[in-house]
Amino acid sequence: MAGDMPFFDALCHSFSTMATGGFSTRNASVASFDSAYIEWVIIAFMILGGTNFFIHYRIIFRNDWKTLKNNREFRLYAAVLVAASALCVIFLMTQGLQSQDWAQNNFKYQTMSAEDAAARIAVEKERIAEPGDLIRRSIFHAVSIVTTTGFVAADWNMWPDFTRTMFFVLMFFGGCAGSTSGGIKMIRILVLLKVITNQLRTMVQTRRVHPLKIGGSVLNESQVSSILTFFVLYIFLFAAFSAVMAAIIPDFTTAVTSVAAAMGGIGPGLAGVGAFETYGWIPIHGKWTLIVCMLLGRLEIYTVLIAFSPASWRK
Repeated sequence: MAGDMPFFDALCHSFSTMATGGFSTRNASVASFDSAYIEWVIIAFMILGGTNFFIHYRIIFRNDWKTLKNNREFRLYAAVLVAASALCVIFLMTQGLQSQDWAQNNFKYQTMSAEDAAARIAVEKERIAEPGDLIRRSIFHAVSIVTTTGFVAADWNMWPDFTRTMFFVLMFFGGCAGSTSGGIKMIRILVLLKVITNQLRTMVQTRRVHPLKIGGSVLNESQVSSILTFFVLYIFLFAAFSAVMAAIIPDFTTAVTSVAAAMGGIGPGLAGVGAFETYGWIPIHGKWTLIVCMLLGRLEIYTVLIAFSPASWRK
C-alpha cells in the first residue's frame, strides 16, 4: 500500500506473493501498476516465499544468520537467482526484443495484425528503455519463474530466444524444499548434480569411495534412490503430458510449455500461453489434462500415485 496500491489489490497480491501463486487482480498482472517500488517489494517477498521456512525460523527465533551460508540448498537457490538475472540482463542489453515479424507470426490463439505487433513491441521497448527498468524487470522475471510464482511485469515472451529457453528450463527448478514454491525443488537438483559429480569421479578414480554428502551429512542409498526416481518420474510425466497436449494444441511450443508451467505451478508459459495470454482458449480435454498436471506438480507425484494405487487402500 505504500506504493499506492489499493488495499484490496495489496491484500490479494500479498497472499499471492507469499504463496508463490502469482494470481493478480489485474489482467496485465503486476505490469498494470507500472511501479518500480511495487515490483521490488514483490521481488523481495517472492525470494522469501521460495526460501525454506526452516531458515526463516532459524533467523527470526534463533538469530542464526549463519544458516544462510551453511545451507547448501539455499546457496544453490541464491546462485541460480543471481545467474539467471545476470544472463537475462546481458542478453536483453545485447540482443533486445524479437522482431515485428516474429511477434506477428509467433503462435497466438488470435493472430496479431502488423499494427498490433508494432504497438506491442513499442510498449515492451518502453518497459525496458532505461537501464534501471531493464535490470529490475530481468530480476523480477528470473525470480518469478524460479520461485514458480508466475507474476508478469513485461511480456518476456518477446525477449531473446536464449532468455525464453532459460526461463523454460528454470520452470523445472522451483524454490527450496519447505517453501511455498512448486517445481522439482532445489534440494533434488542439488542431489542430482552431486550424483553426476560422484559418478564422474568414480569413473576416473575407480578404487576410491565417494560418499554423497549434503551439508556434511551423508545420504544413504534409499534417499538418493527416492530423489532420482522422483526426478525420472517428473521428466517422464512431463514428456507424456507434452505429447498429449501436442495432439490437442496446434503449436508445439505452446503445448510443451503449458505442461511445464502447469506441473511447476507457474502459470504463464510461451507462445499461446505466454505472459499476456490466457488458457481460456484451450479445448476442454486440454484443460482436464493440465488440471492433472497441476495436481501432480502441486501435491507431489508420489502422493498422487500412492493415493490412486489400489495397494494403498488395503488395511
